[in-house]
Amino acid sequence: MFKFLKRNLFIIVFIIVVFGYVFNGISKSVNEFQQIDKRKENIALKCETDLSDENNSYSDNYIKYCENILSYKDDKFSFYNYLSDMAIEKCGLVVGYLGLLVVLVPALYYVCRLLKNGYIVNYLTRKNYLSFLKCLFGKAYRFVWILPLIAIIMICVSLKYGVIQNNTNTLTLWMSDITNNIYLFIILYLINVFMYSCMFINFGLIVARYQNNYFLSLVLSYIIFFGLELFLELFSASGVCNVFFKDYCGGSFFNIMDAFTFNDAYGVSSLMLFSFVMLVISFVGVFLAYRNQEKLVIKSERYWRSK
Repeated sequence: MFKFLKRNLFIIVFIIVVFGYVFNGISKSVNEFQQIDKRKENIALKCETDLSDENNSYSDNYIKYCENILSYKDDKFSFYNYLSDMAIEKCGLVVGYLGLLVVLVPALYYVCRLLKNGYIVNYLTRKNYLSFLKCLFGKAYRFVWILPLIAIIMICVSLKYGVIQNNTNTLTLWMSDITNNIYLFIILYLINVFMYSCMFINFGLIVARYQNNYFLSLVLSYIIFFGLELFLELFSASGVCNVFFKDYCGGSFFNIMDAFTFNDAYGVSSLMLFSFVMLVISFVGVFLAYRNQEKLVIKSERYWRSK
């Protein structure tokens, strides 16, 4: 047990820090909404008291204000209000801008160790190349659960504190008809996060194939992925995009950085199709990167002997 903790201490601490940040953001979101509800209750109670007081007279504007407050006093924040605030506002830094690294920091830690220490050379004396790839990819995909688990936690908390029906005037990130079916929304939301998580790992595997240094592979992965995001943003604003994709052109539709946004402005079916296509492309990239056994062995052995 001690050896396991010592060998994996960095990854364990990293995951604890990530989930600590997420839980802190979730707590802030819940407290903020509860404080707003409390203030609304206090204001509504004061208005009820004032309007029922026959000994004092109030201006017409104040009466209208109180009537408006009382008409919404039973409204509660919805599941979607909670989830969008957690995913975009309170935890947006980790699950949004740094979501790629949240997955790749633990995933590439083991992948790069296998690729740079000549492990493949000894491994192939006992087993075949396909078996090695299964071992390598298995090390990376052990952490595919991180983002989906964060999403599940946010969803569970949102279900606990938010009402199912979106009956508040507060706007949420999602406004399409899918919000009328909360269970379908949750299923598709989790599937989308899972596809993004797989895509992130595949992208990291591609970069690690050519850069075995752990730190450099992380930096390059983020820079290249961010560059791809910028390219898609610029492409979406170009005339070429309008020719091929027409109404679907828009930076938000081609967003590949944030797995938790789930932007339904162009329709959920289009969103899911785009995520699936990007996932397939990432799998093709992994296949092309690792299809040549000889080149991988030579690079790994060269890196190992150069140390």
